Amino acid sequence: MSVYKDKARGTYYVSYSVKNPATGKYKHICKRGFQSKKEAKKWEVDSYERNLVTGRAAKDISFRTVAEQWEQACQCSLEVQQKHKAHFEKRFHDFQDRAIESISKADLIQWRSDLIDCEGATRTKNTTISYVKGVFKFANDIYGIPNNAISLRSLKRSDEEVMQEMEVWTPEEFNRFLAMVDDRVYQLYFEFLFWTGCRKGEALALQKNDISEQCATIRYSKRDQRDGLKPTKTKTIRRIKLDVTLWNDIQELMDSDGPYLFGGKIA
Repeated sequence: MSVYKDKARGTYYVSYSVKNPATGKYKHICKRGFQSKKEAKKWEVDSYERNLVTGRAAKDISFRTVAEQWEQACQCSLEVQQKHKAHFEKRFHDFQDRAIESISKADLIQWRSDLIDCEGATRTKNTTISYVKGVFKFANDIYGIPNNAISLRSLKRSDEEVMQEMEVWTPEEFNRFLAMVDDRVYQLYFEFLFWTGCRKGEALALQKNDISEQCATIRYSKRDQRDGLKPTKTKTIRRIKLDVTLWNDIQELMDSDGPYLFGGKIA
């Protein structure tokens, strides 16, 4: 790895080759246009770490570094990356800067056991487990590091959690709630959620051209002012049949301004 002076342009550039420790193949890295040698050197060091080529063997790669590469390979959004980071910081903090290959099956089984007594919902803890397993699988696929997380299993929900998730409003309870909502658009929004089982983000992302033939076509999981419409998690489209009452009720929204059924003109 070296920093070079581009005499023709009066700038600096970085050029080096990366060896994948698992495959033995090399990849050439080159970046031009740096105004100073110091700036080029900083990029060189950062790039060197990102590509896991610090002259060390794959066994020295930290869990944190592999997690970052896993996110890049999966093309995770900034929002998803922040979610991963929050899970790892809160429930996998002690392992993040350890060499991933040094984290044994026994370490992970003990970590799972300790996780049971940590505060938080079982569903949230299981999400952390799934992220840890994702990073280890990536390390195994790319660098041939043993997948010691393969034996990790999801935690079982408590009886109390199961009962809480089973609690749903009866139509009578929902109608009492609806009677307390003054805004008509909100009334229709909650009515749509209750009778279709649609997620909040999916309903807010509904466009009027998604409503036809007494059906709602769910194409997106959310809408965001910065990033626009996001596809559903499974990247699939589904159609929901609307009953006659709900179909008739939402017709008043079809004549409102903007492309969205709920929420107006913008994301």
